[in-house]
Amino acid sequence: MSSKTIKTIAAAAANTLRERAPKARSRTLDADDIEHAVRTHLRLSRKAPEGSVVRTTLTGGFVPNSYKYRADCDHVTIEGRKVASLTVLPQRAWAQKRSHGDGDTQITRYIADGQSVGTIAHKE
Repeated sequence: MSSKTIKTIAAAAANTLRERAPKARSRTLDADDIEHAVRTHLRLSRKAPEGSVVRTTLTGGFVPNSYKYRADCDHVTIEGRKVASLTVLPQRAWAQKRSHGDGDTQITRYIADGQSVGTIAHKE
């Protein structure tokens, strides 16, 4: 997949997220975050066990446990083993509550047939 195609996919996903929450200032993902996730996903797809599904989830931020209310965040799911079947699904979701963290999370899993969660292949 060419670099230009990856940038186009990332920009389209970021634009979709911006359209869904134009006033969002925190817990957001930009095109660079999504582009990095797509590149990581494609790199790990080559190492995936045969017959497994590769799924990467990228979440923009979290809220502290002490926060009383729900807050939304950007969430992108990337799935597929080959470039031609790559699916990028941007959406707004509720932010996870955590005691502390590093902000955005990216987790790539290898999901074998019959599994619902799978094995974590990469986390950052």
